[in-house]
Amino acid sequence: MFDPKDEEAVSGLQSIHIMRHICLYLAICIELGYKFPVVGAASLSQTQNLYDHLFQNYNQKLLPLLNQSHLLQVNVSLNLVSITDFNEISGELVLIGYFSLAWTDEQLSWDTEQYGGKASLVVPPEDVWRPKLSLIYPFQSTQWLGNGSAQIRIFPDGTVVWFFGEVISALCSYDTTFYPFDSQSCKLELTALGWNSIEIELDSPDSQVLLNYYKENGEWSLTRSIVESYSIKDISVIGFTLKLKRKPQFPLIYIIIPVVLLGGLDYWIVLIPDDSGERVSCAMTVFLSFSVYMGIISDNMPKSSDPISYLYYYLLLLMLLSGSIVVLLVLSSKLHRKDGSCLVPLYIKYLVWILRLRFLRSRKTKVSTIAHPNIVQQLSYDGTVPEKFKAERNSVNDGTDKNDSSSDSFYAECSWVLVAHTYDLSCFVTFAISHTLITAIYLGILYQNITLA
Repeated sequence: MFDPKDEEAVSGLQSIHIMRHICLYLAICIELGYKFPVVGAASLSQTQNLYDHLFQNYNQKLLPLLNQSHLLQVNVSLNLVSITDFNEISGELVLIGYFSLAWTDEQLSWDTEQYGGKASLVVPPEDVWRPKLSLIYPFQSTQWLGNGSAQIRIFPDGTVVWFFGEVISALCSYDTTFYPFDSQSCKLELTALGWNSIEIELDSPDSQVLLNYYKENGEWSLTRSIVESYSIKDISVIGFTLKLKRKPQFPLIYIIIPVVLLGGLDYWIVLIPDDSGERVSCAMTVFLSFSVYMGIISDNMPKSSDPISYLYYYLLLLMLLSGSIVVLLVLSSKLHRKDGSCLVPLYIKYLVWILRLRFLRSRKTKVSTIAHPNIVQQLSYDGTVPEKFKAERNSVNDGTDKNDSSSDSFYAECSWVLVAHTYDLSCFVTFAISHTLITAIYLGILYQNITLA
């Protein structure tokens, strides 16, 4: 036998289910900003009579005003659902959203008491005059909004509400200056083509785009939105501005960090021993790697000269440093293979003495070449100092230049091997400082843009 308690439980669940539907309907009404009155218990014949009464002499091709010289105000709201795609190369922005349009049709009004308390009427969109909105800047061809089969709801005071979904493909200019920490501003401008601003005025009850159904994009985050209405050449326009900010995690890991590490690896190649025979080939590999990254970035950004991303400048400078390292390593190889029987010129010995900071080991920073020209000439031939010139120098200096003996011995012992090692060390320090400065300036520019955004 059927348990009455089970019947009561089923009835209770049905009641809860019905209440949920009612609450959902009321929530949608509140989100749209309209107060929908409760529909009366009108019969089918009364609804049919109401429809015949409203559309008997109705012409949907004419502006729905009894006085055609008046201005018709159309309220437009956008409830954004998602940003499906933003193609940086082509500048195509694809959105999915719900549009809500409301206006007053003075011909479509009735007394609810005469029609069984009928408080609203749902009709096909082709039966009613409706504004034909279009994007001013579509991506390809002209895009008309509301071409679907969404129904239109009419209220007794003549208020008409049209709620429909749309996939929008708009044109958005792309700024690559601070890639990948860039922010973009895309504006959707809608207008009612064929009507000027003294006939139809587009307005919005909202100051920003509604996000009741919004789902976050994996590449872009919506930071701000602005809704404004204005006129362009006697045409009423409503604009929806979207402020988008890129999520930089993927390009940071995929491009920025590898490029910085690759540039830091480049100058360490100078410290590889020359007899290994791998220095020039390693430097060429790094140089070609920068070219590969330049191609990857070029494939993911528009070919625009205004503006050019700072990342391009950064990569170009790193490529110049890498190319310079290749050239200098070739010169270093010639120094390492220099014939030991060939004497090192004095000016090179003096330059090596300075680069190796040997002047810090003595109080005297250089050898006096003015008072002893013969010593310089003798050094240039055999790298030694004759005893008579040493005695003459000591008598002139009165024992105050005792530390010069260390520099003289350095000049005597300086060989092409020492010159080559000093050359490599100097290149390493120079390129390390250059890479650090370039990277610090580039990252500083990006950080400044992040703080200002």
